[in-house]
Amino acid sequence: MKTDAAASERSTHRKLSPMDIPMRFLLSLSVIVGPLFVSAFASDVPRLELLWESEPVHFFPECVVYDPERKVLYVSNIGETPDGEPHNGDGYVSVVDLDGKIVTKKYIDGLNDPKGMDIYEDTLWVNDRDAIVQWDIASGKLVNRFELQDVVFLNDIGVGPNGEVFSNDADGHKVLALNDGKWDVFWDNTEEQRPNGIWVESDRLLLAMNWSHQLIALDRTTLEQTVLLDEIGAGDGIEPVGNGGYLVTDYLGQVFYLSPDGEGSVLMDSRDDKLTADLEFIVDQQLVIIPRHRNHTIAAYRLVWE
Repeated sequence: MKTDAAASERSTHRKLSPMDIPMRFLLSLSVIVGPLFVSAFASDVPRLELLWESEPVHFFPECVVYDPERKVLYVSNIGETPDGEPHNGDGYVSVVDLDGKIVTKKYIDGLNDPKGMDIYEDTLWVNDRDAIVQWDIASGKLVNRFELQDVVFLNDIGVGPNGEVFSNDADGHKVLALNDGKWDVFWDNTEEQRPNGIWVESDRLLLAMNWSHQLIALDRTTLEQTVLLDEIGAGDGIEPVGNGGYLVTDYLGQVFYLSPDGEGSVLMDSRDDKLTADLEFIVDQQLVIIPRHRNHTIAAYRLVWE
């Protein structure tokens, strides 16, 4: 493991244009994490402090999700598909501990091009190029594999607070929703902005758009779009930090913080040498886990509020 606490990435608090966003304080979180929640947000803009970065033992890691019940991470590994045949079955999902050590290298094996993932209760959802995998964590068995005919390139997937599941067909420029065991088009992005990252809330979807370089909010009832942040590069992962703000990654190497009042800041810029794909944030530890994709590593940072 690489344990040098001095991050090689350039850290900056460059401000972006503020956009309109509702203030959403998660009051119930204070019950869960107690004093940490009260003291964590002493500063308006946090910084990232490198804790560790793994050796290059992963195979194009794309997404990381945290299992709070088992206190482990699941990491999707695309395999050779960034440059090769997307249906060669060399993709897999690994189990990794919070120190970055691999527990089970091929927990789910034989996947084609696994990318976005999310967890709801004991179900792990995995986007696998043109299929969606439903996996039961308790039994370690496949529940369902939805083979979808009318999609181009499934990327991120998200589960809402009541178990509702949405999936982004990035290259098909649409968002799908699971209804009664069937995947339907929920939103057709006619502007072709390439929706990549997704975060599901009760009343809206947050979408990181690759081509328009924007973070948008999509009302789940009216489908009205609101731009929350501009200039996010190749928008990828989205994670709330617990104070009404969000972390957003640019796949090419930037990490942004969107404050509750709509102010955007760049927390990391590693575009010269390291990528930043679909991240995970563990609120009660203020821990950010970032997969490095073509660098074949994952890295952990503490979100520090001073």
